[in-house]
Amino acid sequence: MLARRQHDRQRRGQLQADDLAVFSMVDGIPFRNGRLRATADGQHVSIDSLHIEGPRGAAEGGTLDATGVARWREQPARAAGDRPALWPDITLQAKADKLRVSARPDRRLVLSGEVNTQLSGDQLQVRGQLHADEALFILPDEFTPSLGADVVVRGGLRQDAGGASDEPGRQIHTDARIDIDLGRQFEVRGRGLQAMLGGRLEVRSTPADPTPRVLGDVGITQGSYRAYGQQLRIETGTLRFTGPYDEPT
Repeated sequence: MLARRQHDRQRRGQLQADDLAVFSMVDGIPFRNGRLRATADGQHVSIDSLHIEGPRGAAEGGTLDATGVARWREQPARAAGDRPALWPDITLQAKADKLRVSARPDRRLVLSGEVNTQLSGDQLQVRGQLHADEALFILPDEFTPSLGADVVVRGGLRQDAGGASDEPGRQIHTDARIDIDLGRQFEVRGRGLQAMLGGRLEVRSTPADPTPRVLGDVGITQGSYRAYGQQLRIETGTLRFTGPYDEPT
């Protein structure tokens, strides 16, 4: 348990958690056998170890291990009478070893690699290198039900009773750069297409341009396309990403 001193309101002690699990049938997330070990010392928390496994244990589902440090630093009050705000300063290093991050029948993805994350106040930096050990994506059928053109879905940020949104200045500014190697077993099926893809992509986001951008080339190493009553062999095929992820050339 975390011991709390009454005179300085600081937490000190050990935190242990076992048998952690995260499940989502919709997203195909089946993490289990989690274990957390952390140490708290005042405004400092050290994540000594965080371990979690994919479906059916480490042998079949892979593993994710992480360590890190979290600190909270006091920021001046914005107005007289306000309490000083505590801003986080968090560093986290995570390593995946053949982790099955999605196990849906139509979307299977196994990843290895490392991702380093640092949050300092409202500045988030993410750097990583990932490799797809195995992937299968089945494209939805052309006739999958969808909303009609006359249907409008409205939504927005949650507001408080006074109608105000979240405090200004609390928005996280992200600087992300993640390299992804598609490997040799990245398969896409559906709508007459059956193809093995290969290549390297970089996912990038900056505070000045927060919309995720994708850079790099994806090629079809082998594949076929059913059309005109025939099974056509694909000789060449390349998708070039130079901006938005949904607008390749």
